[in-house]
Amino acid sequence: SKGFAAFTINYTASQGSVKLCGMPVNPGYSGEQYKSTAIRLTAVPKDGYQFVGWKNGATTVSTSQEYSVTISAATTIEAVFQSRATVANIKINEIMASNESSATNEFGENVDWIELYNAGTNAIDIAGLYISDNSSLLSKHQIPFGSQTLTTIPAGGFLILWADDNEHQGALHLPFKLSKDGDTLILSQISSSGSVTQIDNFKYFGQNT
Repeated sequence: SKGFAAFTINYTASQGSVKLCGMPVNPGYSGEQYKSTAIRLTAVPKDGYQFVGWKNGATTVSTSQEYSVTISAATTIEAVFQSRATVANIKINEIMASNESSATNEFGENVDWIELYNAGTNAIDIAGLYISDNSSLLSKHQIPFGSQTLTTIPAGGFLILWADDNEHQGALHLPFKLSKDGDTLILSQISSSGSVTQIDNFKYFGQNT
């Protein structure tokens, strides 16, 4: 038998949350876990914060939001968050509504898309930002955490979001389609106090492809 050991998780609840093997746990959670068996942790920042890393004592053991740890003795892990600066330099560069023959997504489907451009000099992870086609509901969709390789735009790079009304297909899929008659798209960020900053907006007119 592998045996068990105590496993404790600490974090600041006002800054984010933690999931243990997909299940939310409270700050200060402590329970018996199998030794020498991978324990999957997920850190999810709240609005206005970003994830920094997992710490064991004073040592940072990972900076990935998805982290698998194995233990051989009683272990305490802390998820560390910090304030997130206002994101700049992300532009809504181009869109395609009523897509019948343009780019296809990873499932081979011709769906509406929104292209983002990083005009800055550093890579930016857009997870946690909001995108909407409704100026009265800027928080319509939050780009999810947990897929950093997908949601990070390199400096000078581009990223396509698929407006296919099927967010369950992945982190880059949105729960709405684009109106072929024209609309305005808004990319926003929400602070820890709840204030909303518009990063960019893009007004387009009727399209038919």
